[in-house]
Amino acid sequence: MNDIKPKKIKIFTKNLVVFFLLLFSVLGYSQKVTVSGNDLSRAGKEIILYSWSDEITFLKDTIATCKIHKNGDFNCAFQLNETCPVFVLLEDRSAEFFAEPGTNYKIKIPTFKEPKAGKFLNPFQEEETIYLDLLQTDKTELNNMIRRFELMYNDYVSSRFNEIYKFAKHSGVDTVIKILDTTFSYQGNQYFNEYKRYKIGMLRYFAYIRNDKYLTKEYFRNQPLLYDNPAYMSLFCQTYDNYFTYYAKTSEGRDLSMNISEQKSYQQLKKTLSKNIALDDENFKELVILKGLHDAFYSGNYKSDVLLQTIDSTILQLANPSHKKIALNIKKKITAPEKLKALKTLEFFDIDSTKHTFEQFSGKYIYVGFCNTLSFSCKEEFELAKKLPEKKEKAFEMVTIFLDDQIKTVKEYIKTNNIKWPIFLADHKLAALKELNVKVFPTYYLIGPDGNIVRSNTKTLKEGFEEFFARTFGKDQQ
Repeated sequence: MNDIKPKKIKIFTKNLVVFFLLLFSVLGYSQKVTVSGNDLSRAGKEIILYSWSDEITFLKDTIATCKIHKNGDFNCAFQLNETCPVFVLLEDRSAEFFAEPGTNYKIKIPTFKEPKAGKFLNPFQEEETIYLDLLQTDKTELNNMIRRFELMYNDYVSSRFNEIYKFAKHSGVDTVIKILDTTFSYQGNQYFNEYKRYKIGMLRYFAYIRNDKYLTKEYFRNQPLLYDNPAYMSLFCQTYDNYFTYYAKTSEGRDLSMNISEQKSYQQLKKTLSKNIALDDENFKELVILKGLHDAFYSGNYKSDVLLQTIDSTILQLANPSHKKIALNIKKKITAPEKLKALKTLEFFDIDSTKHTFEQFSGKYIYVGFCNTLSFSCKEEFELAKKLPEKKEKAFEMVTIFLDDQIKTVKEYIKTNNIKWPIFLADHKLAALKELNVKVFPTYYLIGPDGNIVRSNTKTLKEGFEEFFARTFGKDQQ
């Protein structure tokens, strides 16, 4: 020890400080966030705060649960590393705000309103997303800045979208971008600055830049990966939407299908994508691979078991904890354990009130559709179902579950529309249907011969389910 000179000790200490600073920047420094308010209309109930586990799969994480007292007061606390969207699910809406680490929020939740009778039966129902009102804030607070920006941004885009898309640069979009940039030239909040930059990037994308290599160079190359910034992730997901389908058709990506279908190898996928010089950043390349694997599941170009083996290979070899989490979420979404449990516990009855379960259909593919007699889209599907070739009927069994209040209504509908495949009824208020995300009609699930979910929220007949099934599962029928 006596041989170590003071200068060397100083250098060593400096390097140690740098190391820990880097460590904290990577791991994040968790800080407490509190969310309080008063909601007398929901007194005695719980308020649950969620965040997105990631913005590729959009699986949600519960970050805090607290009781609403008899007087309506509530106070939730949780730890947060990075600024991110936080939301609460109301009756038919999702209400969100952006939470920053180390901040206390006082929120105002919309008063509880009992859903109107039959509202669930609206085949065009969409879950609305609103901003939560924050009390005791000023105009420079992050949420207020984002809302003001979105108001101006959306007003312009919604009123002139066709003009922007048709005339591109000649639509005056660059002038509007300049106005947006200068009007909201805040320097004090990095999250907002990044949010604004990538929202403007999306506007440029829709107007005239639809080249993935250019967008990567301009917005993603040598840039931090902003997993919790919805503007960044929206532009990323748009740029690399169904990327494997596109890239496999290029000379650079001609080995991609083999990497998945035959080799089932993350390393080989990585090697193939490395031929795209725009993807020279290893972390970003991994994110592109994860997005590609996620979208591949819905493309119908690969069998489920092949994709699962490729995802398993990816999970084992990823070092980045954020990417490993996304990969695990993709696997969870594909295997859909919660949805499978909901399906297996779903109670449904035939028109003679006899109870049935999906176990009776084991050993074959089951194409389950949730419908309602008021839905015109369901009627369109039934007309297509009547024309299904007999060989398709042998390949998969079509089953329709109506979510109507009256058996009489369904009986008359079956007779009028000449429906001859298995028809059942279920209570539209069942919790299992909420887990299955049945919000619009028709909603389809494909169940495999082993009783597991093969595709959740899969294609309708109108969207080409027959072709998709034949291409993806045709070999199973030989």
